[in-house]
Amino acid sequence: MSKMVLVDAYLNLANPEAQERANDILRDALLNERSPEKRLKLVMLIVQRAQVPEHEEALGSLGAGPLEDMMSDWLLDRLQDYLPFSESLRYALSMVRMEFEPEALQQRLNAMLAVR
Repeated sequence: MSKMVLVDAYLNLANPEAQERANDILRDALLNERSPEKRLKLVMLIVQRAQVPEHEEALGSLGAGPLEDMMSDWLLDRLQDYLPFSESLRYALSMVRMEFEPEALQQRLNAMLAVR
């Protein structure tokens, strides 16, 4: 499955079967991808195609899954390039549970989310 077909299937909420299959493929691709840069690139392909509110469920899954798993200073360094965040990226990041992260990381993400 090409990356763009995967992205479109992941965002296709009208077809739950296609979305579930895409979610499984995405999860496997992210788990098997050793390069954090490539994992982030795949996540950002989805974020850039997504629209709020239509794709909130898919974006929430990205936030609570891959973005939460990658949460680190490294990720926030890379996300600097996307400031100010699009509505889609802002929504996905708002789904990341930060209460278990160091206070400095929480503050840094909050400051980035405040940039408009």
